[in-house]
Amino acid sequence: MKIVVIADLHIAKVWDKIDKILPKKLNFLNPNQVFRETIKRINPKDILIFNGDLVDYHYASYTKTKDTNWKIFFDILGKHKNHSLFNLGNHDYRKMPYNFNIYGLKHVNIAPETQKKYSKEIGYSKFRYLKEFDSIKVDLEKFNPIPKELKKYPKRKKWNNSKIILLNTGPDASTKFRDAINPFNWSSVWSKNPSSLGLLESDIKFLQKELSKADRELLLFLHCPPFLSEGKIPKIKLSKETYTHNLKNNNLDCWTFIENNWSFIETLLKSKRNIVVITSHAHMANQYIIDKSTKTLCQSSLQEINKLRKNSRYIKFISTLPLGALIPSREIGYLTITESQIKYDIVKKF
Repeated sequence: MKIVVIADLHIAKVWDKIDKILPKKLNFLNPNQVFRETIKRINPKDILIFNGDLVDYHYASYTKTKDTNWKIFFDILGKHKNHSLFNLGNHDYRKMPYNFNIYGLKHVNIAPETQKKYSKEIGYSKFRYLKEFDSIKVDLEKFNPIPKELKKYPKRKKWNNSKIILLNTGPDASTKFRDAINPFNWSSVWSKNPSSLGLLESDIKFLQKELSKADRELLLFLHCPPFLSEGKIPKIKLSKETYTHNLKNNNLDCWTFIENNWSFIETLLKSKRNIVVITSHAHMANQYIIDKSTKTLCQSSLQEINKLRKNSRYIKFISTLPLGALIPSREIGYLTITESQIKYDIVKKF
């Protein structure tokens, strides 16, 4: 029995509609169909871990609040949900569909000229004035888009000689704006904001407690990575005082994980446990390692991480491929984890 990690599905009812409109030769990426095909090829006894952005937004209609994209997701998943664990991504918290004229469709392999040609049939382009903010606004006190059935699934599980832990990095309604006005990540600015990507203090305490337990491999899943880069990076010395500054100076974005970023890394550094961190969100396969003894972060490879799999001196970071979205990656797939190997399974290249 292995673990199959699927992330960045972005399931939405509209994709099946578009699939019927566009000529097949245009090679449209239909996330719903890719998910259907992927589920058929996975062993039903394998553990499925969904690592966030399972749906593109909550409601399936552009104007009405009746059908939800969660129904489509669970219909496709079928009986596999009996062997599944669910993490949430920033898109899972979003309420209404996007205006395609504003956001475009490149992420499903539709060029601007194609989108313009078929815009009337596709729809999703009528301007809704202030309601356009419902596409990105997150107000959990007024509306929580997470389906109730997801709350019954555990956030931790034992698997062979490993322990699986899922942490929720939350919604992102104000993250980019916050990063712009708070470039040094001062904790006094919007501290503990539930609409910012990252971890709450309660998550950090939960993680610290788990790390203090029996010495088995910890497979830690979270949707948003604490750092990510599209290009090569040098070795980076980590310290509390210069952490955010050094990441940004070395082209490592950290706006995807603002809340308690350093607290998360420091907690891992202090632990003697063997830790593998699986993230998503970036839509590209990246690998990093942190040497606990020297507190040094550097780029890595899947081959190196597999060699260091049982070495607790290194914290291993792996970012999954997306299954239902492109940009910047031009390939889609998922991650498989066995006791001896972690590897990417490529579903399709564009």
